[in-house]
Formats: sequence, C-alpha cells, structure tokens
Amino acid sequence: MTDDAPEFAVCTTFHFGAPDGETWGFTSETFAARLTEQWPATRYEECGSLPGWGRQLRFGVPAGEFAFDGSFAPERQSLYLADLPVVAAAAFVLWLQEVIPAGARIRFSSNDAFEVGIERDYWIPAAATYEQIVAVLTDHLAEVEAEE
Repeated sequence: MTDDAPEFAVCTTFHFGAPDGETWGFTSETFAARLTEQWPATRYEECGSLPGWGRQLRFGVPAGEFAFDGSFAPERQSLYLADLPVVAAAAFVLWLQEVIPAGARIRFSSNDAFEVGIERDYWIPAAATYEQIVAVLTDHLAEVEAEE
C-alpha cells in the first residue's frame, strides 16, 4: 500500500461506541488499563467533558507506525479518535474488538458525516478482520463524500 492509496488520502475524526443502551463495561480506569496493557507508553488523564457527557478519559497512544489521540466517555461507552487516516483507525478498532466483551458490537460515525448532516449509526461487522474494517471505514467516507 502506498501513501497515494485512498486509505491515506483523508484524515478524519472517527467516533465509536457501544450500541445505545448497551455497555462494554469500561470505566475510565479499566479503559486506561487496557490501553496501557497494549501500548505501555500511553498517556492519559481524566477530565471534564461536554455538558451531559460526564467525565472523560483523554488519551494519547504512541503506537509505532500510528499514533492515536482521543477521548473515552465511560457514561456513554463511546470514544473518538482524532484526525486519523482509515488505516490507523482500523488498527485501533481491531484492538478494540479484542478488549470489548465477546459478541459486543461497535457502532461508528465521523465528524465528516456530522458536518453534512448524516446522523445515523454505521456498524463494524462482528469479528471483522483488519481488511474488512478498512473497507467499512472507507465505504463510510465515500458515502459521506457523495452526500457533500
């Protein structure tokens, strides 16, 4: 894959979460522990958030080829990853699938979708491979671009 591939062409902020009314069972502390278990150099801090979102865990993960900056909101069991190409977001989602409860689902969207007024949830297929995750995220961005 080259830097000219579509997966590298666009960076966006992706939002991921448990389905409404469901939980992955994470607190700020347990999510931070899972991050640092996988990526020991992770930095994080608990801080305030938007009204109605409760406290959140902001994190930065230096992960070799990719670096992840984001936030986890335990009350909503949701997180965002800031300004990433699809291939990096897919690497994080692949890890996320391993740490959420078996059978749990991952819904997602992006700032790009919100900006054009798309407010529906998209879904990562259960037990998706890295290639499948890349395809789903790429298809999402293509759909959003078609709406612009």
